[in-house]
Amino acid sequence: MDNITLKVGGKAFKNWLSYKVDADMYAAAGAFAFEAARPDIDIADGAACTLLVNGETVMTGYIDKSVREVAKDKNRLELHGRDTMGAVVDWRSIKQDDLINKDLKTIAQSLLTQIPVVSLKQLRYSSSVSSNLKDMVIPSLPSTYGRSVCEILRDIADKFGLLFFSLPDGTLCFTAPKREGAAKYSITMRKDGKGNNVTQGKLSKDLTRRYKQIKIMGERYAGAMPATEAPSKTHVDNTYPKTALPKVMGIPDDTPAAFMDARLRLVVSQQRHQGFVAEYTVPGHTNNGKLWTINQFCHVEDDTNGMHGDFLVIGRTFSLTREDGVTTQLRLSLPGA
Repeated sequence: MDNITLKVGGKAFKNWLSYKVDADMYAAAGAFAFEAARPDIDIADGAACTLLVNGETVMTGYIDKSVREVAKDKNRLELHGRDTMGAVVDWRSIKQDDLINKDLKTIAQSLLTQIPVVSLKQLRYSSSVSSNLKDMVIPSLPSTYGRSVCEILRDIADKFGLLFFSLPDGTLCFTAPKREGAAKYSITMRKDGKGNNVTQGKLSKDLTRRYKQIKIMGERYAGAMPATEAPSKTHVDNTYPKTALPKVMGIPDDTPAAFMDARLRLVVSQQRHQGFVAEYTVPGHTNNGKLWTINQFCHVEDDTNGMHGDFLVIGRTFSLTREDGVTTQLRLSLPGA
């Protein structure tokens, strides 16, 4: 059986009554909660910690909250926390640097140096765009003072068509939803039951969150160009149902022209993931000998929901409950645009 360990200050804690460890590409920070029948465990408030499954790191973060409960028939401790991004979410900028016309790397480094627990060595950029990032600048930026550093950087990353989230080892990553690649995992839910490895499946489709065609129109930069010369890009989503009304969305935007394609793909990817989500519950925390992780492909053969092919893991939750034992709840969607 898969075994999860919480390491704090050189000590390792196991044997939980229940736990939940969640990661999602579109959530600001991953989160965890543990329940133990050992109120004698002494863990300092705000302590740094590492979560491991079968010895492999799945999250690096901090203890945010503890709850001790003792009664005649009850003796338990709850521990709650978030990954490294939680510190970036909570940190409200106390700097008002002149970050206009600066590139993403310069802005990220300037803001993150405020946070003691963040190492700039643990900052990674998508290889697909990193070669261009150093040449592209943000022409306008709202006041940073008092705003969450995570919120600021997620807003800026969005202009470059990137997501901003924490990897299991605490690395802060600017990356895009995967569009292609080999499937790392496999899910089977056949009507005849042959080879099934899923205990529960659900598919949600919501066309109110999706558009057939999306067009981004660049705004004039402080009147520097006429509206007729503003850059624009259009994307047609070929995964949009052919039987549905082909809705169109226009977005006024100040994304640099060189990154409009990436920005547009991210908008389409976000709408796909909002409007098409398959949820599966599987035993354990591994598949094909590998721990479940986000932004990886999973091959699905699901007769009931008509899903056959490779889908993107956009979220996963490791759980232990008295009723279901050790399971993983998965959220899968269409590949990035």
